[in-house]
Amino acid sequence: MRRMYVFLIAWLACVFVVYFFGSGDQTFLLYASDIISPTSAFLPAFYSVTLVRRYGFSRKDRFTRLWVYTAAGLLLWLLGELTWSVYGLFLGVSEPYPSVADVFWIAGYLPLVVALLAYMAPFKGALSLKSVLLAVGVALLADVVVFSVLIGPVFGPSADPATRLVDFAYPLLDMLLLGLAIAGMLLFLPGRISRFWVWLNVGMIFIAIADVLFSYTSALETYYTGHPLELFYFLGDAAILLGLYEHTRALHTD
Repeated sequence: MRRMYVFLIAWLACVFVVYFFGSGDQTFLLYASDIISPTSAFLPAFYSVTLVRRYGFSRKDRFTRLWVYTAAGLLLWLLGELTWSVYGLFLGVSEPYPSVADVFWIAGYLPLVVALLAYMAPFKGALSLKSVLLAVGVALLADVVVFSVLIGPVFGPSADPATRLVDFAYPLLDMLLLGLAIAGMLLFLPGRISRFWVWLNVGMIFIAIADVLFSYTSALETYYTGHPLELFYFLGDAAILLGLYEHTRALHTD
């Protein structure tokens, strides 16, 4: 097995053990989550930065620009995790929601969307109408499911407008990224970089599941830092990292 896969399997195994055996200690879980979450987000963010350093940057080169966009999005997500952890570890706010952390997380979607669009733009002529309709259909169907799940809890009597907006923003933005990722996977399957798109889809699915669960439990006031749903975020980070890793291997393997 490749070292990256071995490393991520070992990392996730340790994280699952921590969450499983610490499930009875709320204080332990709070500190564990505030350390593990930014560490998990750091892994794909750091790897994306290494890709920028490897390929350089040129305004005229679409390929190098898309990695800058990718790194910017993942770094903003990392800043969101770090900000959340600062609230919990140093400011005594265990569930800062909505907060400055959400500004970083939501802002991170824009460069990621731009990166996926920039990647597919040169090949848009090869993307069939059937593939486009499939990607859009999946995203819209997922939006309907998300809306039906969240509308009751989110529009409860105690919810304020800002919280309602953020509760819906994450899942809907996830569906946008997922729709683009599906289109990219259909465009590049089969091909040398197909594994990148497959892992990216897996990552977005995990993150979308986590965001829906987070919005749902937050609306019901049952979420707490260290909740098991956070494991989906860590799986999503790992899958995105594997996608970036497989893309690098594809470009440097004869």
